[in-house]
Amino acid sequence: MYKMGSSEHFQPLTPTAFAIPTFGPHSTVHLERKHRTEFVLKAMNLREQDFGWICTQMMEQQEQDLQDMGIDLTDLESIVHRTLNPQETTRVASSFGGTKRDLLLDETLNVDTLKHLRSSGYAVLDVPALKVSPEANELLSNILVDKTTQHVEVRSDSVAFLDKSAASECHLKDQYDFLVGVASHLNLHHHEVAAPTTSAEDESAVNVVPIAPATKELPFTNPPRLQAAQYRQGEFYVAHSDNPKENANIRTRYRFYTCILYCNQSYQEGDGGALRIYLNSHPWANTDGEIPLLELQSSCEWVDVEPRNGRVVIFESQLVHSVEPVIQSRYARQALTLWINRPQRVL
Repeated sequence: MYKMGSSEHFQPLTPTAFAIPTFGPHSTVHLERKHRTEFVLKAMNLREQDFGWICTQMMEQQEQDLQDMGIDLTDLESIVHRTLNPQETTRVASSFGGTKRDLLLDETLNVDTLKHLRSSGYAVLDVPALKVSPEANELLSNILVDKTTQHVEVRSDSVAFLDKSAASECHLKDQYDFLVGVASHLNLHHHEVAAPTTSAEDESAVNVVPIAPATKELPFTNPPRLQAAQYRQGEFYVAHSDNPKENANIRTRYRFYTCILYCNQSYQEGDGGALRIYLNSHPWANTDGEIPLLELQSSCEWVDVEPRNGRVVIFESQLVHSVEPVIQSRYARQALTLWINRPQRVL
């Protein structure tokens, strides 16, 4: 019987049953082995797209274990990733006004910005058109009530996941449309960002091929959900990587770029809650446990990005980063995050 360990997303109930806190207290998955290379997954209180997301998480976290057992994941990877990671091969219109969104993407993610992203591993953009209203802040705060399942010494924020409908209900449709359009924009210009440090390390060391719907010509995809996060006074997220490595060559997730939009119109210098990005910190992005902060700081320079309303930051997901403690108590620090994926399979 296959047994999957605990993680941020899976909370064991029995050796073969898991709660999925992300989708509510009653969402569960049961894993049953039928034959040597065949499993049956049964889900309770989940939508179809949620079940697909769970399959993706299982593949990312347990892929090597399943492969060691002789299970061919190729078809499952393709089906799950195609379902959950839509790719715009052409720009599609939205109520943000397709063309308007595309012009905004072209203006903000221009050649100079993409060159900086490639050379430095991050880019910071101030986009007035994406500033969030006080009404949106209040609506977002109303749904950000659940703490993450990670240990409070690691992170102490509240999170929720927003699809397009939920984002619209929070008056964040324009912001949602922009963020999910970034992957499509990068695909049109991927030669300018095709070889950041993470990709160069991976592709020079191992032979990789894209997983559908990604292709060599259109390598980037994104999930249909944004993560909303809220930090109140004293809350933080310790130094970590969004895409750590199991060893020197293999990334553990499909995440390639982390894209964050800040929603804090009352921000003032000294409020705390900055995003701290450690430059050239790829060697520290591993899964061996807690990152030794003093050694990291003695080895890497860092930049602090203030979470101002309408500010977008894009950085390589493998870079180590943290959310510094929030100092002020006037408002809750809010942010929307989308992980841009580059799904690849190691041959």
